[in-house]
Amino acid sequence: MVEWEQIVEQALQYWEVFAEWFLGMPIYFQVLLIIGAVATIVLAVIIVYYVLKGAAHLIYYVLKGTYLLIKGIFVGIYKLFEELFYVISGKPRPVKEPSDKKCCKQPEPPHQSYEEQEII
Repeated sequence: MVEWEQIVEQALQYWEVFAEWFLGMPIYFQVLLIIGAVATIVLAVIIVYYVLKGAAHLIYYVLKGTYLLIKGIFVGIYKLFEELFYVISGKPRPVKEPSDKKCCKQPEPPHQSYEEQEII
């Protein structure tokens, strides 16, 4: 079983040794050490962020490519069987009429004229 009290005592002992060493150094060394530690932590966080972001992009694009590949295969199979259906049945292929897009156009608002009124 883990003895937490012993672990805490040992950690406090190491902390005291570190604090004595750190406080025994000149002030400029202390400042540089703190700046270096903060910079190291920030850089580590940035690197982890970009690695995770890159992995997410990689997974996304692999899944997207797989989806598009499978979709293309099934659309091709569908068109093949559709063509076979028309060949075997002897039915003519339905002709699609070109759409004139008249159904989708928005009516233009009536042109309004504006007359200035005389200022008295």
